[in-house]
Amino acid sequence: MNDVTQVAQLHSRLLTWLAARTPPGAEPPARQFARRQGARLALLYATNAATGDPETLLHPVIERKALVGRDPAGTAHERSVLRTLVPDLIPDLAPSPAEHLDDLLRGFVLAYDAICREADSFCGELAAGADIVTRFVARPPNRYRAYLAGVSDLEPAFDGADALLDAELRDLAEGDLPVFFTRPGSRAVWTSRGDRLDDVVPVCGLDSALATVRAMGPRDRRRQEWMIEAAFAAGSTTVRHWCLATGSAADAGVPDPQRALDQAEAVARELGALAHRDGPRVNWLGLEPLADGRWTVLPSGLSLGHGYSGIALFLARLGALTGRSHHLELAAAALTGAPARVAALAEQPGQLAAIGGGFAGLDGVAYALGQLSVLLASPELRRTADLAAELAGRREVLGQRAATPPGLFEPGLFNDSWCSGVASLAAGGALDATDRMLWLARLATTPPLADLTVCHGEFGVLEALVILADGGDDQARATLHRRAARLPDPVASGAAYSGTPGAVPTPGFLHGLAGVGYGLLRVAFPEKVPSVLTLEPSR
Repeated sequence: MNDVTQVAQLHSRLLTWLAARTPPGAEPPARQFARRQGARLALLYATNAATGDPETLLHPVIERKALVGRDPAGTAHERSVLRTLVPDLIPDLAPSPAEHLDDLLRGFVLAYDAICREADSFCGELAAGADIVTRFVARPPNRYRAYLAGVSDLEPAFDGADALLDAELRDLAEGDLPVFFTRPGSRAVWTSRGDRLDDVVPVCGLDSALATVRAMGPRDRRRQEWMIEAAFAAGSTTVRHWCLATGSAADAGVPDPQRALDQAEAVARELGALAHRDGPRVNWLGLEPLADGRWTVLPSGLSLGHGYSGIALFLARLGALTGRSHHLELAAAALTGAPARVAALAEQPGQLAAIGGGFAGLDGVAYALGQLSVLLASPELRRTADLAAELAGRREVLGQRAATPPGLFEPGLFNDSWCSGVASLAAGGALDATDRMLWLARLATTPPLADLTVCHGEFGVLEALVILADGGDDQARATLHRRAARLPDPVASGAAYSGTPGAVPTPGFLHGLAGVGYGLLRVAFPEKVPSVLTLEPSR
């Protein structure tokens, strides 16, 4: 039962099928190789391969156990091209595999479209492999390593996998890595000893792959392209925040609130297009920064800074300002799992220290849910916000002012951003009068940052100007109007995406679309829209 030679033959036939339907390129060898790998990636995706190994073609789709409900973004992540370890498809081509991304994407798109055009023919090729032997992957191999290292226990990998667990533990006890086999047309799984376990998976691998092919189309293709782009961007530590010349320094004017609302609506539409839905629940996939400067692709968690509570806060605030209920409905759908998630944290106090506070932790969650409980008129969210604040160690979530000695600021010494620059210092009153005047004078003569995001981009700068103007600083108000009037359209210009490596769109608040959308509302309606960056109460 462990002879998988026929699946290699099927893989070869499918590649030949694709090659006959995609035009050959005349690029240099390295670029041709990248295109072929892109086509192979489309093939692995369409056949539900569990890894980049052809032995796992026509793999059954299995639902991993979730701690708190089903996450549609998590499901999309598991079933996406990412399961085949995208960056590993191109070896170390100098100077960087990411330089071949465009060619890989072109190969992927050509092959994907060919499969869609001739779906019946492709599905016929798949059906011919119904009785071959393929490898079944019960769980990622690193879970076995963690078990052997004593880091975690093994539980059934999915519903109905109890019999598999017995075989896994037996193989591990004998010093072997658990291996299983299946046939694409069968729901049975065979162990390394050849024992047959019937009805292990709910749908056989062939039927799962046929369903995947039938579901392929323009919307899904764009989502898979985003996954590829995000996976390659995640390996980079470079994010560019340079200035864009969007007009002369003499340009001036008062920001147009209606224009800001229209642009915020465009941001909301972009978020809607990126959303993954499953029944009443909605969530997003996004790029999140790691402590070492790299990034990773993850389903949005609960946090304000990178998670769905920050996304929902923008959508709900936009809905409240415009009276358009679909924004409020999308915000509410995004928060479906929030009460259960916070309640689960209350039952696991050992996790609280790791989660921490601030925008990435429970402080931001408590603030966001408190705001959302009012915007969505939800007593349940109010109770959840109170519980989050209690878990964070206090009932009120307050921002803390930064401090720097007077005279420390020199033009050009710091950048202008909120998260790593002068903006938050100015907003917190940590600059003396001379330093603040010098900073405002420089901002009045420089163009907006190309990166519009709130953490390292222009809307962090504008947030500081709004706060200073609200405190009666006329110089700050004039500078605010000048810079805001020169902002590029966030979505049309692509400036809303510049907070991540490769300018890959991400939905979160600090580095992505939600923060840009909220920044538009904050600048246009400062008297109605509170400052999230200072965790300001409702106005």
